[in-house]
Amino acid sequence: MIGSGATWIEFSQEVAEPTLGCGYRPTKRLTLTPGQPELVIDHILENTGRKTVETSV
Repeated sequence: MIGSGATWIEFSQEVAEPTLGCGYRPTKRLTLTPGQPELVIDHILENTGRKTVETSV
C-alpha cells in the first residue's frame, strides 16, 4: 500500500504465514519538513498475526 500527501509518502506491505500464526506489516513514512532542509523517516512494525513478534530494535 502506498499513501501520500503534500509533504510525505508512506509505503507498507503485508507479510503473513497464516498456517504458522505469523504476520506483520512494516511501514515506512518519509516526510519533508516545510521550510527546512530536513527529511524525517518513521518506521512502524505492526504485528498482524497470533504470535508475538520478538525484535531487538
